[in-house]
Amino acid sequence: MDPPTPPPSPPTWELPPPPSTPPNQESRRATVARGPWTPEEDKELCRLVAAHGPKDWAWISEHFTGRSSKSCRLRWVNQKSPKIMHGSFTPGEDRIIVQEQARYGNKWAKIAKRLPGRTDNMVKNRWNCTLRNRVGNSAASGDDDDLNSDGNATSKLDSEARLESELNIEVIEQPPTEILEEIDLELRLSSVYNGGGN
Repeated sequence: MDPPTPPPSPPTWELPPPPSTPPNQESRRATVARGPWTPEEDKELCRLVAAHGPKDWAWISEHFTGRSSKSCRLRWVNQKSPKIMHGSFTPGEDRIIVQEQARYGNKWAKIAKRLPGRTDNMVKNRWNCTLRNRVGNSAASGDDDDLNSDGNATSKLDSEARLESELNIEVIEQPPTEILEEIDLELRLSSVYNGGGN
């Protein structure tokens, strides 16, 4: 008979190697492009979007050293898209921003829908850099924002009358949706016929 076999020794457990340590913040910052986009980067972004459409920003960002997908998307949406209207705001656009900000507060995307060709970021910047001070200064010239000269609470009509007289802003109701859709269609058609694309 064979001698009995000894019991198997307990398994030895090897710990997996520790995960590779993520790069520290200093080396990570060195790989992320910070600062303004170069003209070459802008041309490449426009070329990639023209060839593949404004989608798959992660794929597009792979063509840039140190630019994230969010950075590429925001550059396109806020600066390079042909749908964006660059240039100064018109007095009519300013009126709409003031009226809608009074109505909706700081809901910039909702306000920007009333201004074709303007992004929520452009509207927010216009309000914060220019219009808020104008509205604030005209309101400060009165006794109080919520009180008239008699100390009585002002109504919505009083506030609208003050806007119309002090800021030369005509308070209008929001146009019906059909009118806004018609304006949007006209802008799109003129863009297509004028070589603007979509």
